[in-house]
Amino acid sequence: MSTTPQFGPREKTRAQRQALMDRAEAWNTRQDRQLGSFAKELCQRYIAGDMSLPQVIAEVEHIHRSLYA
Repeated sequence: MSTTPQFGPREKTRAQRQALMDRAEAWNTRQDRQLGSFAKELCQRYIAGDMSLPQVIAEVEHIHRSLYA
């Protein structure tokens, strides 16, 4: 599998990205929070390597601003 510069050293592989998202999900659960379906879809695109984490965050922030501006 080829890695791209959009991923840091701890997120180069699909397994690494999945592990990061699993930890984030566990943290959210402990905080009694859940992601919406749109955010979950973006996270799946990150895990697949289609988007970088900064791109995911920017997209969520864009949607949030448009909804609550």
